[in-house]
Amino acid sequence: MIALQFGLSIAFFVLFIGYFLAGDSRKRIKLSIALTIALSALCLSSLFKKDESGQWKITIKPGLDLRGGTQFLLELAGNTTRSSLDQAVEVIRKRVDSVGVAEPVIQPVGEKRIIVQIPGVSEADKTSYRHQLERVAKLEFAMVHPETERLTEKSRGPAPQIPIDYQILKLRDRQANGQVNETPIVVRRRSEISGKSVANAFRSVDQLGRAVVIIEFNSDGREKFGRLTEQNIGKRMAIILDGEVYSAPVIRSAIYGSCEISGGNMSPTEAEELASVLKNPLENPVSIVDERGVDPSLGASSVRSGFLAGWVSIVAVGLFALVYYRWLGLVS
Repeated sequence: MIALQFGLSIAFFVLFIGYFLAGDSRKRIKLSIALTIALSALCLSSLFKKDESGQWKITIKPGLDLRGGTQFLLELAGNTTRSSLDQAVEVIRKRVDSVGVAEPVIQPVGEKRIIVQIPGVSEADKTSYRHQLERVAKLEFAMVHPETERLTEKSRGPAPQIPIDYQILKLRDRQANGQVNETPIVVRRRSEISGKSVANAFRSVDQLGRAVVIIEFNSDGREKFGRLTEQNIGKRMAIILDGEVYSAPVIRSAIYGSCEISGGNMSPTEAEELASVLKNPLENPVSIVDERGVDPSLGASSVRSGFLAGWVSIVAVGLFALVYYRWLGLVS
């Protein structure tokens, strides 16, 4: 589709130049018709996009008034203030907007609840939206104990023998066949860098073509991450999200740029969701206390009548312009 749009743009540009260079009025009329067709084709091509399955789908998404959808009632945990509620509303709005939802309704209710209405949610998408809405996305970078293998072997006994300033977390690694392996790993309780240092996150691919998430730090985060990696070359650093270790790579050199989260065989959709929540972390945990369907505010008959009226108007105006102005009417 990009190649088609590029070709149409070149054709439109050539025809546009040719229109002004043409001296014959008849030739100008023909070029103006060709310009109209090329511009219409270019506009129509922007309405279609390939999904992850490779199928072409229209990019215009009807809102709640046309399709209905799903309503989630969220509740913030702990003591909340007006600022924390407003922060949660803004974060959830950014997360939903990153998915490309048309006209979602997101508004606070009372002192600690938020209503989220999303149009046209299929059953398959509900799990993804629940995950997006509830995830806190607390990101931490902490050093791994140099003797983690020996300490985790001991921890399988009756009394875990680990230093008081360390803790045992699970390093999850999902295989290509979908099987998830959990390995205990000993990491420092105090994190070296938190998610507050993250300026941006986006989906990418590694050298093997696997989906990953690239994290970009703010100026303070870049300095901290650079010093941390410079002082711990040859040691392992755990990348922790919501208490779960995504990866624990060995630091090979000082890094004053971006950081990569692989997480083990993430799908492109999962990587996109992870990037979205990392860019928009929540200060307070959120839970879904109610979920229900929302009917469209406009009935099916009203929608059909609106579409019919629109098409009749377009045809009527086009016929009038063609009859009254002839060729110039067709161009207009």
